[in-house]
Amino acid sequence: MLFCITAIVAVLSPFTKGKEITLPLSGWHPYTLESRASFCLTYLFQTIAILMAACTSACVEGLALTIILQTCAQLEIISHRLHLLPSLQKKQNFDYEKRLVVDCIKHHTHIYSLGKELNDLFGLIIFVQFFTSMISLCAIVYQLSRLNMSNPTYWRMVASISSVITQSFLYCFYGEKIIQKSTAVADAVQQMNWINLTNRTKKDLLIIMTRAIHPIKLTGTSVAVMTIKTFVKIIKSAYSAYNLLKNA
Repeated sequence: MLFCITAIVAVLSPFTKGKEITLPLSGWHPYTLESRASFCLTYLFQTIAILMAACTSACVEGLALTIILQTCAQLEIISHRLHLLPSLQKKQNFDYEKRLVVDCIKHHTHIYSLGKELNDLFGLIIFVQFFTSMISLCAIVYQLSRLNMSNPTYWRMVASISSVITQSFLYCFYGEKIIQKSTAVADAVQQMNWINLTNRTKKDLLIIMTRAIHPIKLTGTSVAVMTIKTFVKIIKSAYSAYNLLKNA
């Protein structure tokens, strides 16, 4: 919604300038814009481009966050299955208990491979997002401090900064969530009634706990880990850069 609102504001803002309507985006064109037909076609082309860029960006963000939520759901399923082990032991169903633990180990390993693929696919995007967010925030806030609310550019800047902040927050929030769900598997093993389990099962549970000590992290090419602390650092860095520009 924020991406679409930003795109719509960018498309409609030239109409608020009165009779001197300009294109939403400035650029060089290999033809003249003095004729009404060429100007309207160029305006339509830029409108479609802005809307497509907004929808594409929203789809990429949605895909990444959906994969993270699916990964968190799978981690919760493993934790639930581990809680069932003591009840199986009471029924003297050792064979099924063994198969369940082995399945949990394979499932846990598969989830970590899914987390690796997630970072391989979106690591570069997150890396670019991490640094461009700081630059965009300080630049937009600096421009907002010099504009008044009657200026159409002011509202375009407000829509842009809302999208940038929300985009960064969602990455950091769900990055924090997947870390919590990963470490929760080790907590689930520790809190279960594992004393009466077989020695083989206890050794298998130690494998799961050892793997869970190193949680799945949403990283930007191993440079920045997406957490709430990272989001706070982005805001602080943008504010520091803003003060530097303001006092320059």
